[in-house]
Amino acid sequence: MGRSPDLIGRTEEVELRFAPADGGLSGILHTADGEITLEKVRLQGRSLTFDASRGRRGKPEIFHYDGTLAGDTIDFTVQNSDGSSFFRFTVHRVE
Repeated sequence: MGRSPDLIGRTEEVELRFAPADGGLSGILHTADGEITLEKVRLQGRSLTFDASRGRRGKPEIFHYDGTLAGDTIDFTVQNSDGSSFFRFTVHRVE
């Protein structure tokens, strides 16, 4: 669970869920607007990366998440595909 900037500058609660899938990982990002299926999920050492497509101004936009695992937290930097949006946030493991 964590708090992340949303697409219009507010802060929203988010939840990430991951599961093993075909020799890799699959994932879902839960936001106030619904569920987003994660694409290109990769876990390598302490690095977790994935892409998520979200609607912005009526059209889909891809956001790349680059996270670093440390204990029960993941610190993310997020950037959209054209580089016009960049933010950071942290999620914490919830049992």
